[in-house]
Amino acid sequence: MKTKLILTSAILAVLLTTTYLYYSARTDNKNESEVTQTDQTIDYSPATDEDQEQADRLKQELIENSDSESNTDEKTNQTTNEPSEAKDDINVVLTFIEDRGNKIVASAFAQTTKNGQCILEISNASQTSQYTADPIFNVNKYDCRFDFEQPQISNGIYSAEITYKTNTSESRSNSLEFEVQ
Repeated sequence: MKTKLILTSAILAVLLTTTYLYYSARTDNKNESEVTQTDQTIDYSPATDEDQEQADRLKQELIENSDSESNTDEKTNQTTNEPSEAKDDINVVLTFIEDRGNKIVASAFAQTTKNGQCILEISNASQTSQYTADPIFNVNKYDCRFDFEQPQISNGIYSAEITYKTNTSESRSNSLEFEVQ
């Protein structure tokens, strides 16, 4: 009889605890959704002169610093997707390079409006190798992708540097180190 009473008490305690946890979780979820709904306030007050001046200044900076301008054919008045040749600033970045078994894979981009050529230079203490790739124009930058077989390079730690070269200028990136195994 005593064990029956203890067993019944334990089952009742488990049921009560489970019920309590279930309903408290439901009310917590309701409270969270209410909070997120009431916390969403939008300020509809009119912009001040200072806000308008800042917006105009940012808009002007965007226009001046625009790397990609659309070219318009004056005869047909149609806009082409080719980059303009107005600026000669080049910012080139080697985003990654790694050894993938029997291949070396590298990616870089040159932030410029001028078409050119990507040159990847891989070197260590004993050897230097150069690889070229034709860039692909993508919005306001040129993407360069390298994918070549590894046997040209022996095992070791290397330094990689990308150069973007046009007819009139050249830009080099910072070096990245990687290991060939």
